Amino acid sequence: MSGLPRVEVEPAIGAAEAEGVRGFYVNSRVQPFRYENGPEPYALLMAETVAGFGPSSVLEFGCGSGRNLAVLRDLTPARLIGVDLNPTAIAWGRDNFGLDLQVGDETWLPAQGAGAFDIVYTVSVIDHIPQPQATIRALVAAAADLIVICEIMHKETGRLLRMEDADGRLTDGYPFSYFHDYPARFAAAGAWLVADIACPVGTTGVLPYYRLQVYAKRTEWRRRNLVGGLRLQRPG
Repeated sequence: MSGLPRVEVEPAIGAAEAEGVRGFYVNSRVQPFRYENGPEPYALLMAETVAGFGPSSVLEFGCGSGRNLAVLRDLTPARLIGVDLNPTAIAWGRDNFGLDLQVGDETWLPAQGAGAFDIVYTVSVIDHIPQPQATIRALVAAAADLIVICEIMHKETGRLLRMEDADGRLTDGYPFSYFHDYPARFAAAGAWLVADIACPVGTTGVLPYYRLQVYAKRTEWRRRNLVGGLRLQRPG
C-alpha cells in the first residue's frame, strides 16, 4: 500500500468500544440521507457489481437511509431489503425512497433464516465495528451465495488512530474506525475471497484505503475469476 496517505493504527481493540460505537451511530447524521448530486462512483460500482450477479433478493446491512439501495433499485428487479440500527435514517428512507427498510443490527439477521438473501452487502459498516466476528458470521449465514463489502483495509489491523490530511499532517482519525483482516475473518465464517479491487473514494485521509471485495460460500463461485465482471472506468 505504498503511495497511500500515512495512517497510524493501534493493534489493540477494546471490547468495551462496541457500546460507544452503537451510541454514536444510532442517531448519527454523519452520512447524508441522499446523494445530492447523483450517486458517488463507489455507490455505482457497488450497485453494478451486485446487480451483475443477477440476484433475486439482496440485503444491505447497515443501509442508513437506503441511499445505496435506491441506486441499486434502478439496475435490478430483485427484492431489496435494508437494515440499520438508526431509526431516524430508516424512517426517512421509508418515506422518501419507499424502500423496505428495517431497524436492527446483526441480531436481526438470524430471524430471517439461513440463506435468506442471494447477496448481502455492506458499504463502510464492518470497519466501524470493533469486534466484527459475530457480525460476519451472521452476514455469511444470511447470504445464500455472495457477500460483497466495501470497507477500509490495511496490511495492519486495529483501531485507526491518526491519518494524513491534505497538507501531510497526521490528524485524529474518524471516530470508531477499524482495519480488519477480512479474508481470514470471512474464511472462519465459511466464505472465501473471490474478487478484490481497490475502490478509493477520495485522495486524503483514510479514503484511499477502501477496497471492494466479493466473498463466496459455494465452491463453484470460488473457481471463477470475478474481477472481469466488475466495471472499471478509465480516469477522465
